[in-house]
Amino acid sequence: MLLEYKDGWIEYKKLTVRGLELLRKGRVIEALPFHIIRWSEDAPINVKTCGMLDPKVVEELKRKLLESVDPILSLDKQILKRWLTLMIKGQTIRTSDREIFLEIQQNYFQYALLYTDHKGNIINLPEQGGILDQPADWMFFLLAFKTSFVEELANNNKGR
Repeated sequence: MLLEYKDGWIEYKKLTVRGLELLRKGRVIEALPFHIIRWSEDAPINVKTCGMLDPKVVEELKRKLLESVDPILSLDKQILKRWLTLMIKGQTIRTSDREIFLEIQQNYFQYALLYTDHKGNIINLPEQGGILDQPADWMFFLLAFKTSFVEELANNNKGR
């Protein structure tokens, strides 16, 4: 993703779990080096150089980072869990939030089995690095998927 401003540009990646925690604590400048991939500046990417950015650019970048994960993080956990349970069962959903549901189904659900095993455990991560370096939206989804998958698995095995 690219943010262009008057004096240059910044290429950045999706908001990570670490970045989300730092933003929630109000430590925006500390979160930026984890998300900036490269920029037009002739300086290395670190907290000190990110602190020298124009405040308007920092606010715009913060807004875009939060916007990149907003569709899934803004959903109610119970609604997402119900949707996932229905998707696991193979049922279609008729809802007023059809666009959000289709986005989740296309962008997340169809790839969820690549990251989980037959028991619902998360065995692969979407990106390189540890848990804190993963996209926040993916980790939120995978944790909800794991819960729904395990509950559905338990319901299927009750009568045996």
